[in-house]
Amino acid sequence: KRTAPKISKSEKLAAELLTELGLKWKAQVPFGVFVVDFYVPKHKLVVEVYGDYWHSVEGALERHKRRKKEIKSQGCRLVVLRDPSERHVWALRLCKKLPSSVWKKALS
Repeated sequence: KRTAPKISKSEKLAAELLTELGLKWKAQVPFGVFVVDFYVPKHKLVVEVYGDYWHSVEGALERHKRRKKEIKSQGCRLVVLRDPSERHVWALRLCKKLPSSVWKKALS
């Protein structure tokens, strides 16, 4: 029996931000041979949260390149969020990939 993957503290923060922006998202979504952290279907947006450990181990860079290629091949855009202490940077990165109507609504 498969159990749901544990969500990290950074992923929880990203989920809160996506929700605050009024986005409908799905977590831990299969994407080809990969599983992405978040997917926003309406905007064909994939959001990945890179933690220090898992994303810095040997082979991570090559995995990231393959993942990015797979995401783009499916016509989606990718946003990578890193340091959770820079939440304002996360918001800016997300807003750059979304139509202005989405983030303007969230700011009002």
